Amino acid sequence: MAEQPEPAPEVERFHATSGTWLGWAGVVCLLGCAVLVLWSSTSLGSVAATIGLCWGALVVWLALLRPTLRAHPDHLLLRNILRDTEVPWHLVDDVAVRHTLRVYVDEEVHHAVAVSRSTRQMLRQGRPDSPRSVLNVLGNRSMESFANSPTLSDTYQSSMDYPDFVEVRLMELAAKRAELSRQREAVTRRWSIVLTTTLVVLTVLTVGLIVLAVG
Repeated sequence: MAEQPEPAPEVERFHATSGTWLGWAGVVCLLGCAVLVLWSSTSLGSVAATIGLCWGALVVWLALLRPTLRAHPDHLLLRNILRDTEVPWHLVDDVAVRHTLRVYVDEEVHHAVAVSRSTRQMLRQGRPDSPRSVLNVLGNRSMESFANSPTLSDTYQSSMDYPDFVEVRLMELAAKRAELSRQREAVTRRWSIVLTTTLVVLTVLTVGLIVLAVG
């Protein structure tokens, strides 16, 4: 089997807009309960409860902590619950943050759940849940303006909320790093085999042990 290439170093990482503290609190609480249950008893029911709590901790981590948005030298990584998408910078046509972050590539839309706006935020700002160009919002700027202005994102950061800044920053990176990404010909999608397998195994174990304990 051919060796997997080393991942390119990150240029920038964008923090999630919600759920981080809740996610860590949930994982710690569920794992702590799992330890206590197993410590108190090693019966079949306790083992089933322990596996179930570990399953819950994994689900919380996948839903609230794994999703991230990372900029690499030649691509944007949309890391979601179980699947990752790598978008070469030169293929990025537009970016918009709605209920998810949307990256437009030709007729396709790639979503990232890490950065989002609530319905209330969109209504308050008068933004429908539909595509709109970052370039138009910033005064019909061209991609060249992003590529040639070294501090464009800093100029707008003080007057923007975080999702707006993410939109501008990603368009800036797309313009500046387009040439570096042309060795990549297409968008790449891949499932996390390890995490998917772990989730399936824990699910089967949890259900099986519960059935045995009840029966």
